[in-house]
Amino acid sequence: MKLIIDTTDKNCVVSLHDGDNINIRKWQWGKDTGSEVLRNIKKLLEKHKKKLVDIRAVLVNCGPGSFTGVRVGVTVANTLGWTLDIPVVGYRDGELEKILSQNIAKGKFLKPVLPYYL
Repeated sequence: MKLIIDTTDKNCVVSLHDGDNINIRKWQWGKDTGSEVLRNIKKLLEKHKKKLVDIRAVLVNCGPGSFTGVRVGVTVANTLGWTLDIPVVGYRDGELEKILSQNIAKGKFLKPVLPYYL
């Protein structure tokens, strides 16, 4: 299962992608978006009876976008990747479908994703 994080604009999204199933939680950017990302990941996992250890990779929109939003999403993704020792893959707008079609084998956290700013 892959966790997808996108906090690059005012419409924030976290989703779980497990083969053909995609489960999504959306919310509007606010002053607590950092903690909202974590809350929404927790709610999404609970709703679908999954645990953090079920995640085998984290995909994150690394920009461009809102300066703070990009930093929040990338930081949460890198922290989860490092903590769970799973790969973190950064993507830019329009690249998600291509990345999802790739087989990201269960692996180790190798390097952090860096934010992309214009």
